[in-house]
Amino acid sequence: MIRLANLNDLKAIISIYQEAKVRMKAAQIKQWEGDYPNQKLLEEDILGGHLFVFVSAHLVVGVMAVFKEEITYQNIIGSWLNDKPYRVIHRIAVKEGYTNQGIALKMLDFVLNHYQQDLKIDTHPDNIPMQKLLKKAQFVYCGKTYIGPKSNDLRWCYQKLYQE
Repeated sequence: MIRLANLNDLKAIISIYQEAKVRMKAAQIKQWEGDYPNQKLLEEDILGGHLFVFVSAHLVVGVMAVFKEEITYQNIIGSWLNDKPYRVIHRIAVKEGYTNQGIALKMLDFVLNHYQQDLKIDTHPDNIPMQKLLKKAQFVYCGKTYIGPKSNDLRWCYQKLYQE
């Protein structure tokens, strides 16, 4: 089941992100370094109605943030498939021991069907697992953007069209 996160989920959510950061570091993916995502940001996302959790047998095993748009996507080096309204997914992660079970794919499908809008997402060029997931989910590579001023802030951008 996928539902909006609440503050009671915070401990489980932080744990999932910490596990994901360990996996990324082991794979030499420099996407979530330092204290990102931090507790303050997660609390803001929960209170703003942006954070969703995937629950299995009363256990939070997946998490993602969903927003109406992403300002940095206006500066894409490439082109989006269209200019329609969209939802953007950030910080999708799955609990250790639950990866490779289709949970992330179900979360992507949930957003597409729940909001009935196109989806856009970005990932670090070194994040091969995410790129494989996006390909499996039939997202289309559209170009790249920078989410900040550093060279490590480069992100690859993908889009999936909502089919009515």
